[in-house]
Amino acid sequence: MRFSPILALFVLLAAPALAQQVAFGGLKADAKAPVEVTADSLNINQADGTAVFSGNVLVVQGGMRMQAAAIRVGYALDDRTKIQTMTATGGVTLVSPTEAAEFEGGGL
Repeated sequence: MRFSPILALFVLLAAPALAQQVAFGGLKADAKAPVEVTADSLNINQADGTAVFSGNVLVVQGGMRMQAAAIRVGYALDDRTKIQTMTATGGVTLVSPTEAAEFEGGGL
């Protein structure tokens, strides 16, 4: 399932925070590049500021790509446009144009 432009806006608002917080070795995302997220389902909990993408999750920003069974995003309570935590679980793969990493058992 490909999500609507409303979801794209939701993710784009969080993109700068995502790029600033996610670094694996020398991997860095381009914070100015658009973010595309696809998943089988999305559950948003406005009360606690979380969003859970589940089922064949693929996040792409510029040359960076992350795949996982599920990704849970926690937003800052004082500013819901800022990502505070992001946890990917279930066969997580993180790929850049020059490097790749896989995490089978747990999460990233």
